[in-house]
Amino acid sequence: MISIWTLTGRFILLDDGFEYKNIFYPFSKVVHIHRYAQKTSLNFIPLENHLKIKLYVNERNWPITLGSTVLPGFRSKVDKAYEILANETFKYRISHYLYELDNNGYFYYQNYRFYKNGDVTYRDTTFSVHDVDIWLETFKLVFKIKKGIFGKKIRVSTLIDQDVILALLDHCYGITFS
Repeated sequence: MISIWTLTGRFILLDDGFEYKNIFYPFSKVVHIHRYAQKTSLNFIPLENHLKIKLYVNERNWPITLGSTVLPGFRSKVDKAYEILANETFKYRISHYLYELDNNGYFYYQNYRFYKNGDVTYRDTTFSVHDVDIWLETFKLVFKIKKGIFGKKIRVSTLIDQDVILALLDHCYGITFS
């Protein structure tokens, strides 16, 4: 059991869910996990690491936010809680995207439509994942559209459900990252 005090209440991680402000939430109610990490340094000397996660849960109007600051080389309770939450809620979070894919032929992620055939659309841009270079940057998925010598780079934020989108890219298109 991991217990974390937040500014707004106590968060307790249990075997089958978590408790926040004395209300129990099963893992199946977690819709998305937003994760943000930042390292602070001075003259290239690491000072502290910040981690913030937001849990988007059915039946709540706003996310549950957990945050921590620790010295480099140490892990916080929030970091440990994130690993457990990501693992325990993965099948529930991915199910939404798979449902969209099966019923609509595409799934939405960060306002992008990812189609079964590999096409991706965003506003007035359409490209195929099979015709672009793809790589990961810190909290971003980068698509480089090949057009002549120069290409257009499209960066998709992976702050929300990064593990899910990477699994979907592998499942749908065979795209993996090392």
